Amino acid sequence: LGCRIFNVGNQSVSWVRGRDSHIITVDQETFISDGRFVSLKKSKESLWTLKIKYVSARDAGKYECQVSTVPKISRWIDLVVVVPKVRIFGGPDIYVREGSSLQLECVISQTIVSPKFVVWEYNGELVPGSSFIKVQDSPSTSSSTLSVGRVTRYQAGNYSCHPDNLHPATITLHVLSKDGEHLPITGGFTRISAPSD
Repeated sequence: LGCRIFNVGNQSVSWVRGRDSHIITVDQETFISDGRFVSLKKSKESLWTLKIKYVSARDAGKYECQVSTVPKISRWIDLVVVVPKVRIFGGPDIYVREGSSLQLECVISQTIVSPKFVVWEYNGELVPGSSFIKVQDSPSTSSSTLSVGRVTRYQAGNYSCHPDNLHPATITLHVLSKDGEHLPITGGFTRISAPSD
C-alpha cells in the first residue's frame, strides 16, 4: 500500500489498521508481532509503503496512512483481497449411468493471472495430458475439461482438478447401473482421456 506525502519535515508517518485501530508501523519501526508487515520509505519520491507479505483474505480492509501533525493528516486506503475459487461443476458428488459419456469441467475464477497449467487426478493418480486451459470471457476466469468417455464402474472414485499455485477442487463420481442402482467398485482402472476444449 502506497502513501505519497510531500514536505513531511521531521514528522512521523504511521500505518494503522482500520478494523482494530492497531498501529502497525511508525516511520520504519514495526509495532505489530506479525512479521509480514514492513514499512518502506523512499524519501526522494516522498513515498511511504506498507508492505504485507503473503497477503490473505483476513488482511482485507481499511488502512490509514497518517502524519503526526496537529491536527493529524491522514489518508485511508482500502485493501481488497481477491481469493481465487476452484470448482468442478456438478460436485461434490456426481451420479452417472454406466455407459454414459462424461466431461468434468473445472472452473478457476477470480484470479488475477490465469493458471499456467491444470493437472487432473483420479484417486490420487495423475491423469496424463491434463494441462490444457481454456480462458473464458474474462481474464479472471479459465477452465479445464476432462473427458471420461464411456463410463464404467471402474471409473467411480475421486477426481481432482489442480491449477498451479491454487488449492484443488475434488468431486466423487458414483456410477449407477442402467437400471439406476449404485454399482459396487471391484477394483481395476480404465484409461481416462486427456482434457479437451
